[in-house]
Amino acid sequence: MTQATMPRGWSTGASAGSRIDTRRVLQYGFGLWAAFFSVGFTLYPLWLGNRVFFQALMGVVLVAASAVTSGAYSTRLDSGFLKHGMVTGIVWPLLCVVMDLMSLSARPQHLVLREYLEQVALPYLAIPIITLAMAQQRARRSARA
Repeated sequence: MTQATMPRGWSTGASAGSRIDTRRVLQYGFGLWAAFFSVGFTLYPLWLGNRVFFQALMGVVLVAASAVTSGAYSTRLDSGFLKHGMVTGIVWPLLCVVMDLMSLSARPQHLVLREYLEQVALPYLAIPIITLAMAQQRARRSARA
């Protein structure tokens, strides 16, 4: 996407103020997915033996990874916290689903779409809650300063 075709307030370069840096949003979103996927891949034997424990553990991993990623993403922001929280809260879960579907479709044992949505994609709904909560906190802290 060129700068001319990007939505108003978005950019493809370094973020300035409250502008949304598309590349940065995607990079952090990919990092979030890669961390979550790597832990899930590493703990896959646990899923074979104890699915309930695995899913609970992965929920904790997702929340921790989302909080760390959101905090790291917002360190360079000086305004527009809620806008960034909304954008990352929409883009990151969608990116995670797309990356999951691409990586899982290459495996010989496919999850049925319904199983994927229930077991893997549903927890991604925690991401916007975390990004918005962290954005709101940053906005409050910024208003007091």
